[in-house]
Amino acid sequence: MPFAHSPDSKRQIPAQDYAAHIGGVIDRACAAAERAAKYAALDGECLKKTVGLAAEFHDLGKLDEDNQDVLSGRRKARKLPVQHTDAGTAYLLDSIHMTPGAVLVRSHHLGLPDFVEESNRNEESLFRDDAVRERVNRVLSELIKAHEEAFLPGRTLSQVECEVRGDAFHFFSNRSFLSCRWRPCGYCRSLWRSDRFRADHRSASGRPVNWHWIGM
Repeated sequence: MPFAHSPDSKRQIPAQDYAAHIGGVIDRACAAAERAAKYAALDGECLKKTVGLAAEFHDLGKLDEDNQDVLSGRRKARKLPVQHTDAGTAYLLDSIHMTPGAVLVRSHHLGLPDFVEESNRNEESLFRDDAVRERVNRVLSELIKAHEEAFLPGRTLSQVECEVRGDAFHFFSNRSFLSCRWRPCGYCRSLWRSDRFRADHRSASGRPVNWHWIGM
């Protein structure tokens, strides 16, 4: 059984298993998104789908074997040996093609990125952690398999289109669904040039506002 949080012997708190943690985060994040969607006349449904997928894959990297050694209590460490947000970010970017959710996953501990700075990075590094990117790319399929086995085995993903009809900028302020920390981000207008958004429509102001991705 994989774990999401390590045990705390001083407070007599046992390790939390991965499936229970992911299920709990999905429930709470989707409940928050449901409430927020009432104020998003154009994009409420897209917001809920985005948050749901981000919640499911936000801790995918914790399934790395080295991280599991620490989370299970088999090995003592002050922090996880492998940065854990990059795996979920990579999966949502490159396999699901869902950039807004990937940004939420990347941001749930680190805070929102400087989008101007991100837009100047190489395509393979966009929103990724270069310190672990190659390792994550090598083991990503194994992490997804472990996720499927631990969380709702047998479930399949189906093709879903999500079109952001309002101001896409506001999607990236919603990292609070997955975290209680906040750090101001850089102004993100130059990000609209990124191919990662796979945009095919533009608003009256010229910014791309349409994303297509795979959902549940």
